[in-house]
Amino acid sequence: MKKVLSILAVAIVIGSCVSTKKSTDPCLQTKHEVDSLKKVIASLEDEIDFWKDEVQWREAEVSYWGRKYDSIKMEVIKK
Repeated sequence: MKKVLSILAVAIVIGSCVSTKKSTDPCLQTKHEVDSLKKVIASLEDEIDFWKDEVQWREAEVSYWGRKYDSIKMEVIKK
């Protein structure tokens, strides 16, 4: 009975060491961090593209209203 318990205890200790080593492997952690950061970068690049389009649309709108203002101003001056 003592042999079975000691073998079981050794197996549990070895199993926990192996599972702990896998989860704290620096290369594996670094790979996960790199993958995570790549996802963040891709997301931010998409957001940058969105805001570039938004700024371009707003600039076009400002330009339109500026021309509209100038044309109305010219009509008032002519009268």
